[in-house]
Amino acid sequence: MHTCDPANFEGWGKYVLVFSILRDTGMRPIELERTRVRDIDLERGTITVRTAKGGVGRMVQVKKQTLALLKAYLGKRSFGLNDRQFPKRRKMTGRWVRLRNTVAAKLMDPSFKTIRLYDLRYFAATMTYHKTRDILYTQKMLGHRKFQEHSEVRATGKLRGGRLHICSCRDR
Repeated sequence: MHTCDPANFEGWGKYVLVFSILRDTGMRPIELERTRVRDIDLERGTITVRTAKGGVGRMVQVKKQTLALLKAYLGKRSFGLNDRQFPKRRKMTGRWVRLRNTVAAKLMDPSFKTIRLYDLRYFAATMTYHKTRDILYTQKMLGHRKFQEHSEVRATGKLRGGRLHICSCRDR
């Protein structure tokens, strides 16, 4: 069993943290890129998300293991409150592609090459919906702007191609 020290991941420490945060929270890579030190509450284990794509800002919870990685990462560096500490989205994507291709080669399974970085967001949504069975909560967790709790609106989650697509459908 490994410890929560990014140094144990041979040059991948920062990216293990990045991928863990994306998986835990459902944040978009661009949202993580824009996260500043002041947006992170290490005591509560939360990140305040300043949303992308005109959605709604939100607060997301990270898991204990990811929080330990985050504390170790921030503790080894000197950041100001307004500093951005995560890599650019394109760099995240590049590292993700390298990682998934390495896994695909080692396991001799090319299907791993189809997994995109953004799929971590869908994974978080699927796990949240599976745990809560509350589509509105899941939409809110993702920062979707267009969700309604109106009685004439029924929210549904549909699996398409192995991904959960969340939409609101009007009853007729």
